[in-house]
Amino acid sequence: MSEHAERQRRDEQRPADTDRDADHERHEFADELPPADDGTTTRAARRPPTDPEPQCGAERDTDEYREGRGGQRRAGDGDDRSGDDDEDESEGAEQGAGGDNEQNAEHTDSGCTDHRDDRAPRTDHLSRRIQTDAVAATIRREVARRRGGPISGHGTIGGHRGHRRHGTGVRRVARSIVVAAVVVLLVAVHGSVQWVRLHEVPTGPIDGVVRIVDDPRAVRGGVALVVAHESWRYRMVVRGAARGAVVSSRTGDHLYVVGERRALRSLRGRDIADHVAAEIVVRDVTGVTRPAAPVYRMVSQVHGVIDDVTSRLPATDAALLRGLLIGDDGDHPEHLVDAFRAAGMGHLVAVSGQNVALVLAWVAPLIAGRRRSVRLVVIVLVVATFAFVTRLEPSVVRAAVMAIIVRGAATLGRDFGAGRALLATASVLLIIDPFLLRSVGFVLSVAATAGLVWLTPGLSAVLGTGPVARVASATIAAQLAVAPFALWWFGSLPIIAVPANVIAVPIASAIMVIGLPLVLVCGAILGVAQRVGIAEVAASLFVDAALFVVHIPVRAIWWIAVAADKLAPGAGVNVVAWIVAYLVCLAAVLGRRTRVAE
Repeated sequence: MSEHAERQRRDEQRPADTDRDADHERHEFADELPPADDGTTTRAARRPPTDPEPQCGAERDTDEYREGRGGQRRAGDGDDRSGDDDEDESEGAEQGAGGDNEQNAEHTDSGCTDHRDDRAPRTDHLSRRIQTDAVAATIRREVARRRGGPISGHGTIGGHRGHRRHGTGVRRVARSIVVAAVVVLLVAVHGSVQWVRLHEVPTGPIDGVVRIVDDPRAVRGGVALVVAHESWRYRMVVRGAARGAVVSSRTGDHLYVVGERRALRSLRGRDIADHVAAEIVVRDVTGVTRPAAPVYRMVSQVHGVIDDVTSRLPATDAALLRGLLIGDDGDHPEHLVDAFRAAGMGHLVAVSGQNVALVLAWVAPLIAGRRRSVRLVVIVLVVATFAFVTRLEPSVVRAAVMAIIVRGAATLGRDFGAGRALLATASVLLIIDPFLLRSVGFVLSVAATAGLVWLTPGLSAVLGTGPVARVASATIAAQLAVAPFALWWFGSLPIIAVPANVIAVPIASAIMVIGLPLVLVCGAILGVAQRVGIAEVAASLFVDAALFVVHIPVRAIWWIAVAADKLAPGAGVNVVAWIVAYLVCLAAVLGRRTRVAE
């Protein structure tokens, strides 16, 4: 009799301990679940722990197992069931458990003895089930947060009580609309002020010093350049004997000009983008001086080194190489410009954001493993230097500012996506200079980047994720994005540009990555050899051999442009091909969004 009493006492003590452990875990994970209408968590967690009458281990395990299954069903059915249905289900589960208890109460002590040995493993299984349910609810909330869907009161997606995410989405849209309205207002106000000031440019005789703000360009019978005088910009063309005085000048140089200032009869888009509303009719140009600013001296030296090294190549190849490296198109022959424009490859011979991306790719291994602040400083210095070397071309400025924004956000521990960085960059630059809307390079750069950000994922889902497929997806996305603007400005964009760029862009990228450091190293070797006065022949042979590495791919790009120009289809076929390309791209993007939503 005493042995039976001791056994009954142990049975009463063990279920109480397991009940306390299970209730402790249930309430611990209930803190992580979303609140219900009454401020508590899910009903399974809100139910207060009870101290039931002592029962055998099999009965208690059955009740707790059913209670855990009921909580799991309530957590998983929140997508299509209301809270009242869940409560009815929980009440039914409790009634069912009560009925089982009444039936199992008729068991004898011998029945309890049969199930006593496996009670502890079943209790551990219950604890693991509670933990799994809590983790699953947390995962559902995170998935709902990333998808932007509502979270129900039971921690599931799509419940009728989960309006928190919906409210957050509405506030985000409203905030975006307000920000966009503010940006448009600031651009409009500043643009109006700049437009009025542009038409107030002084005219009349000029006899003074002007500063070159853009590298001279060869035109028929002379040299064209943009100069600044007393904070106003003018366009002038130098012909005759004075042409020799400015042909070798660089940005930042100062000229002594005698002539007449006249307002332009009509303003072209390029004039507006350059803030030019008048011209100088030159009678005499004298007194070319070098700029005093260190940054201009550094940029001029870099351009001089690149010109000296590339001049060893044939004239057309040298001009094409300078255009690929730093966007210097001042001495491009007309047949080269026409061929690349007809093939839809004109962006390769003009510096763009792609050059900045490749420069950063070249610098990235050198700063890997450094602190974030150190990487940010190095990137800012590198992109700023490259921007000045390219004469602050709008496309390069856009890419440089965007890179600094992304890297600055990463330094601060913020994840700033490419799309947000592009919108922020375009907004800031347009507020500073509203006339960038008339800059062909800036608009095409923004459009191409938008295509890379928002169209490439959909095309990758169709074409695949291999190396060739990634290049093709990015190239096609950029071409589709810039096609409307290219048609507006240039009047045509052949569909042959898509396969031509798929082939030419990787080659041009390799030239940009290898060519710029190679040309600078060759220039340094030639400079040292000339100053020391020894080994000039060996240095010259080394430079010629090194240039051969980039000469072949430069000539290959030229051949691709000529072949694309010859194979370009007629106008009718071209229009139909572009329509088909846009439909395929649209289907790919919509299909990707549908898969993400599912």
